[in-house]
Amino acid sequence: MSVQAILAPACRAAAPLLVLAAAVVPFLPALNNAFVTWDDDQVFLLNPRIRALSWDNVRWMFTTNGMGHYQPLTWLSIALDCRLGGLNPRVFHRTNLLLHGLTATLFYFVCLRLLRAGFADPTGRRAALRLGAAVAALFFAVHPLRVESVAWATERRDVLCGVFFAATILFHLRAADSATRRPRAAYALGVVCMALSLLAKAWGIALPVILIAIDVVPLRRIQNAEGRWDSRAVRRALREKLPHVFLALGGAVAALWAQGAHKMGVISLERHGLSARLAQAAYGIAFYPLRTLWPRDLAPLYEIPRTINLLSGAYVLAAAFAIVATVAAWRFRHRYPAWAAVWVCYLATVFPVLGVAQSGPQFVADRYSYLSCLGFALLAGAGVYAVARRGAILAVMTTIATAIALGLLGRQTWQQTLVWRNTESLWTRVLAVSPDSSLAHDNFGTYWLIERRDPDRAETHLRRAVALRPDNGHAWHNLGHCLAQRDRLDEALDAYRRGLSISPDPLRTRFDIGALLARRGEYAEAVQWFEQCVAGGFRVSESRRNLGYLYRTLGRTPDAVRQYRALLALNPDDRAAQEGLNRTLQVRPP
Repeated sequence: MSVQAILAPACRAAAPLLVLAAAVVPFLPALNNAFVTWDDDQVFLLNPRIRALSWDNVRWMFTTNGMGHYQPLTWLSIALDCRLGGLNPRVFHRTNLLLHGLTATLFYFVCLRLLRAGFADPTGRRAALRLGAAVAALFFAVHPLRVESVAWATERRDVLCGVFFAATILFHLRAADSATRRPRAAYALGVVCMALSLLAKAWGIALPVILIAIDVVPLRRIQNAEGRWDSRAVRRALREKLPHVFLALGGAVAALWAQGAHKMGVISLERHGLSARLAQAAYGIAFYPLRTLWPRDLAPLYEIPRTINLLSGAYVLAAAFAIVATVAAWRFRHRYPAWAAVWVCYLATVFPVLGVAQSGPQFVADRYSYLSCLGFALLAGAGVYAVARRGAILAVMTTIATAIALGLLGRQTWQQTLVWRNTESLWTRVLAVSPDSSLAHDNFGTYWLIERRDPDRAETHLRRAVALRPDNGHAWHNLGHCLAQRDRLDEALDAYRRGLSISPDPLRTRFDIGALLARRGEYAEAVQWFEQCVAGGFRVSESRRNLGYLYRTLGRTPDAVRQYRALLALNPDDRAAQEGLNRTLQVRPP
């Protein structure tokens, strides 16, 4: 047996292992990162549903719209981590890193097949082919735009979806390969993987478009010998995609339901108009490819501007970029079919996050590039392969150049991962990039108030938040809470009232107003606010307990008895309610 025959399997195994290791290394600082008060607290620390894999909790995972996403598989993976390691952040970050490495490895095999099909790779160029696929996978994996999806524990949905997203494409390529022994099994596994990707996150709704684009370029499955589209082949390819289309429709419906039913869900057209959405869409289309080429000033949050003028310079340039790129892709689709296919796949994948159905405060987000920019990484790998296949010297020079480029990207990724070390580093970074972000000041102020117990610094940030966005009801509420802690009750009540009509959680504000009025001795008015909380189902037990005390103080004994008995009906072992009832029954009405 020749030396080449012995080394060939080792070389084939070395490339994906190298990709797996290199994909994880730049994110290693995340293993020491804490949970941040940017959804992590809601997903992990305050969520009892992830702490046990009981039937009731699993049912919740498959029926909840928690965090505005339908992601039962993601919830299951989080619960499994919690079962194995408790609420240790390192456990969740470690799984995120492993899932990201697996996605990169699967993408390597996808690129290997796509490059082989696209270039009709001749025998003897296999090393260059593996180099191109590895560069594509690593350009995707180590790019600093990936940090938000990998280093933010809450974004488990991105990396988990990525695994099954890449697996769907890989099984499609295997099913379409004439050398595959069991193509039907590969096809079925592809459909299953797409379903699993949708159960992790709705991003898989773009897969039917991507699979059809792959059939066109580079597989040429729907073309005849003359290079024209064959109607029979087109119909066959479309029939193959019917299960994928039905899954995509179901995923889209589930995603819209989750966003619409969530209290922080889809923003109305009155608040975020059509022209603003068009400007946001154009900006988003340009943002991700340009930041892929020049990843500067990356931040965990790019807040929606308070005012958006579609005709202002940045949005006009972004719209021009989007139009020119789309027209060029169509105009030169025969000369540069790979670019046209990549652009179509990019638009299909990024479309759901362009603000058409805007949910949340983000204008754009680094995490939205995680799967939408896979095609650009493939083009980078194709460029490396096209050069490396021309000779050994060029291959060596290309390897050195790409290693340096990937090393620089990996270094920036390492530094960006440190941004997610804790809540303070997170909001410090956001304000360094966007000093006029009302939401960042609001969250940073809340952090200083609750976690660091520094009300002076908290008030500074919260006042800045409401000055920047007077319509930020959440900031008004937090400012009221800060002032109440400082015993400035009149100012606190004014802040609560100013934020009430625009609060994303008005019942919470009503509860705090009731508590504040009770502190001021205005018991009769406080009663009205707690009654509204009970009627709205907000902190019912605590609201009833407060009402019982207030009614007893006001001498309204029957009303107090009614509240305490309602509490005992819910929980007969409520000792505080029983004690309150006993005290009330000792009081005689005047």
